[in-house]
Amino acid sequence: RSPSRGLGDVYKRQERVSRSSEHLLPEALLAIRALFALIIVHALVSRMREPPTIVTPLRNPFSRTPPATIKMHKWVIFSTFTVQSWTLQLVYFVGTSLLGASNLLGIAPTGFIATFLSAFLWVAFEVSFTASMLVSATTTYVLIPKTLRSGQVPINFFRWSQQAMHNLNVVFMGKHN
Repeated sequence: RSPSRGLGDVYKRQERVSRSSEHLLPEALLAIRALFALIIVHALVSRMREPPTIVTPLRNPFSRTPPATIKMHKWVIFSTFTVQSWTLQLVYFVGTSLLGASNLLGIAPTGFIATFLSAFLWVAFEVSFTASMLVSATTTYVLIPKTLRSGQVPINFFRWSQQAMHNLNVVFMGKHN
């Protein structure tokens, strides 16, 4: 394999990451990704500012572990898989927005940096896409019904930020591709 061919592969991968749609202009795709990143930031900040909620994790009735409660507020929210997945989407959208903007300005990274960024963002997309499906399905079909059956009120699933994190994630990862 010649060095020039390898470099061409890097540019193709970088182009796929920064512009993954054949149906949208690069400017439109950049605007969509930047908008998604702003919505994610807004939801995360909103979630951190919400009044604390006390969460009692669901557990097997035969478990020997004593029941516990967790006070969800401020930085503690980042202990949940949903928020971690949402944060990874933020990294993906910010990264692809910056890469797309640099391509439009003609100052796209090259060499090792381009290879690393492209590979990292590709993996971030793949993980985020799968995690978004997992978060939405688990919340909708497992956590909310189980919370209701246990006699608790699932208030922590129905505020703006939680709705966004449990449902918009699928829209974001599926619609921009």
